[in-house]
Amino acid sequence: MSYLHISTCSKTLERHQLSESTGYFEPLRNLDVSEASGNNSLHVAAQLGCHDAASIEALSKQPGLAEELNLDGLTPLHLACQEGHPEIVDNLIKSNKNLCNLKAKNNGLIPLHVAAMKGKVEIVKLLVDACPESVKEATAVGETCLHLAVMYNKVKVFQYLVKWLGERIDYGGDLINRKDRGGKTVLHLATSRKQLQTLKVLLDNQSLNKIVEVNAKNSGGFTPLDILDVLPYSGKIEMEIDKILRRAGAMRARDMTDQSINIKVDHECRRKSQNPSNISTIKSLIKLRREAFNGILLITATLLTTITYHAGFSIRATVANSKEGYTYRYNPNGTLQLKKQGSSLTRLFILFNSSGFISSVALVIFLLHEFPMKPWPQISVSALFGAYMCSIMAVSPNEAFALLLLATPFLLLAAGGKLLGLGRQRPDAGCEDGDA
Repeated sequence: MSYLHISTCSKTLERHQLSESTGYFEPLRNLDVSEASGNNSLHVAAQLGCHDAASIEALSKQPGLAEELNLDGLTPLHLACQEGHPEIVDNLIKSNKNLCNLKAKNNGLIPLHVAAMKGKVEIVKLLVDACPESVKEATAVGETCLHLAVMYNKVKVFQYLVKWLGERIDYGGDLINRKDRGGKTVLHLATSRKQLQTLKVLLDNQSLNKIVEVNAKNSGGFTPLDILDVLPYSGKIEMEIDKILRRAGAMRARDMTDQSINIKVDHECRRKSQNPSNISTIKSLIKLRREAFNGILLITATLLTTITYHAGFSIRATVANSKEGYTYRYNPNGTLQLKKQGSSLTRLFILFNSSGFISSVALVIFLLHEFPMKPWPQISVSALFGAYMCSIMAVSPNEAFALLLLATPFLLLAAGGKLLGLGRQRPDAGCEDGDA
């Protein structure tokens, strides 16, 4: 403490003792500092650090003195917090705990806000222990002690408050996600200021990380991840922040919109499925969806059938039987054909192509059960299969017979699939397996 501080404190105590002997207390007015700021003697003692317990105790005997505001709208406790005098703070709050919630006239700051802004961890502990409710107080623009600690980058204060709130979820749940007048949470502020350590403190807390709203939107509709995207990129720190936010489940606002639509649709589907009056509607929707899916399968199977059928006939058109086996060449019309590689390659081609053709034909026959006049399409497909087998038989009779034996059970199974119940819809497929 400087000589001026000692001199001022001594004069303060001396003035108090003199006034006490006359039976009344007169606020100190003979110091220049009081004239400039409107401070009373307790303001001066608190601001200059007169931590002599006797002087503070004597001054605090005047109850109204500790509640007076100077020209800046601050109480003596505000000044003690601002200058970092824990002994004075302790004495003042012991004399009157209500001082913790007195707000500054101009901006709504309480002493805890001032201590958080100044990074006075010891004083923050004293105030929070004496008056836990003060952590819920906000400034005139809706900023809490957490907002202010982040705004002024007081990591140690923020760390202490987060730890304290983590032990008291009844306080922390609301306070962590509280928004200021601009709709910003502490997560918005920490992200916009690229405070990596602050984000780690907040999102790594085991008690609070599950209740932190990482996708809260500010008044502009931006999430913390949106804010990070528009910040100037400087390197590694943005990558670290992005990693921390995404690990906590952060999303962009546009991605949240798509997800929320899907959630609402699923919820509506589940809600309606529980209403008996909507059962017929749901069944109709399920039927339409199943028919659309079957239509896609039928188109795919038809396309595969066409391709493999054409490949099978191209063999017949491009094979010349010689004494040494099958010779493959190009037709004048540009049809692609295999060069002679021996009978084993021919058999391999026939095997793969025919397997694709048989499975495609079987799928077409199976799906045609849903169509009107179903015997006629099935007859057409069966005739197509017969023509294909004749083509293969002309090229390789032995393979054709083996393929016919292989195809028969598949075709019979496809033709009788509906009779066997293979295509029957599950009766409990409410909302298209939504409730499964």
